[in-house]
Formats: sequence, C-alpha cells, structure tokens
Amino acid sequence: MKWITIKKYYYMDVTLNDLSKEVFLNPNYLGRLIKKETGKNFSDILTEIRIEKAKELMKNTQIKTYEISERVGINDSRYFSQLFRRITGMTPTEYRNSFI
Repeated sequence: MKWITIKKYYYMDVTLNDLSKEVFLNPNYLGRLIKKETGKNFSDILTEIRIEKAKELMKNTQIKTYEISERVGINDSRYFSQLFRRITGMTPTEYRNSFI
C-alpha cells in the first residue's frame, strides 16, 4: 500500500478518491482496506498526519499558527485549533510554548 502518497500530499485537498486512483483500487474497497489494516478511516489518518506536520513546524519555526494550518492543508485556522486540541490535548499556542 502506498501510505507514502498520503504523506506526500497531506497539505493538499486530497481525498480517498484521489488516493484510490494512485493505487488503482476502488475507493470503497480502499476505504475498507485502510480501516481493516489501521483501525482508522482515511480522514482520521490524514488529520493525524497534518497535525504531526504542524507540530514539527511549531517546534522548529516561528511561523504563525494560521500560516501553519494553511501549510498543512487546513484552511480554517479556527477548525485547525479545534482539531489540534482534540488530538494533542493542547492548543497550538500551549504546544508551542511548551518548547520555550
């Protein structure tokens, strides 16, 4: 399975349909396969990858949070902050400040 495809295009508006074309599988079948192999659905995996990339950017740069959210493919910075907190247990600011 080309999991690398998700990591390669995480910052774009990538969908399960896009990934299915890359790996030459039916989108429904691919979705079931992903769920069976990982226990997670495609959108959860994509979100986790995006948040991990955002965490890297917060640790290593002084880029503003809204710019980071855009760089990882989430154009709504408020939604990004909600997702970030749900996944990490901290707001983006709290996370960044934990490295100061």
